[in-house]
Amino acid sequence: MMYCAHCGKEMNEDANYCPSCGNTVEQEIIASSSNNYRAKKSRYYELETILGILAIIFSLLNYIGVIIVHLFGIALGIIIISMVNKDKKMNEEYSPVGYAMGIIGLIIGGVALLIGVLGAL
Repeated sequence: MMYCAHCGKEMNEDANYCPSCGNTVEQEIIASSSNNYRAKKSRYYELETILGILAIIFSLLNYIGVIIVHLFGIALGIIIISMVNKDKKMNEEYSPVGYAMGIIGLIIGGVALLIGVLGAL
């Protein structure tokens, strides 16, 4: 069997296009086993890591007295999760560090928001 160089899905050797992603076969087929297939690194890999760090920083700034910034942490966490989901759909390698930091930033920011709402009551 052959594998599409764009999405990595298995396809017939006589196929003219990938049945999964629709890319033409011309020279985009990797004739190898699935063990040799490696996902293409996302073009947002580094950006996901940087945004993850920023999500945590913005979320934590709220706890030292800087108001409203936790909302940026929440927004960045949501953006990172969205970027990673897109990378997964495209079968691209995403930044696991950025993904984890985005989730942590989202949680910390969410807790800060909850504390702020409960404190206002």
